[in-house]
Amino acid sequence: MRPTSGRVPWPQPLPDIARLRKERDRLLAQVRDAATQRAARMKELQRRRDARAAAQRKTEDHAAIRRMVEKGPEHVFMHSLQADAVARALRAYTETSPQGRDGRIGADLAAFVESPECLRAAADAERRALAEIAQAKKTGTDLWTLCRRHGFHTPDSVAALDRGKDVDLILKGRWRG
Repeated sequence: MRPTSGRVPWPQPLPDIARLRKERDRLLAQVRDAATQRAARMKELQRRRDARAAAQRKTEDHAAIRRMVEKGPEHVFMHSLQADAVARALRAYTETSPQGRDGRIGADLAAFVESPECLRAAADAERRALAEIAQAKKTGTDLWTLCRRHGFHTPDSVAALDRGKDVDLILKGRWRG
């Protein structure tokens, strides 16, 4: 018996299996290519976002360094010495705290800032900075030279930053000119 529908001839011819496979493979390849291209576009967008954020942070860091240097050598020396001391105390704190060993120091960072270790490190660094500044003034040593000796920022390093030089090379004394 023939079907009542007039649209489909009966009996239908057998489809060409090889042609159908090729068509299926072509469609699957298109889907895979589209997914790969979409992933590549997303990766490129994320890379651009990260690069833009890094450039913004770098600009903000340079502006902060410039403002700090404008306040004078005493401020630079005191601030940088305290920052180094607090960074060392934070490293020691993360090595001894359970959160630090688990890599979850973010939750414990607020506690560290108010901890006796942090306050003691900052106070000790301030006393040391004041003593070194007083000694430099007694001996007639230029305070910017004192900053350079310790690897802290100076007007020269700010000018080099403005020209796009590497901060680490400047502060470690391996950069010339």
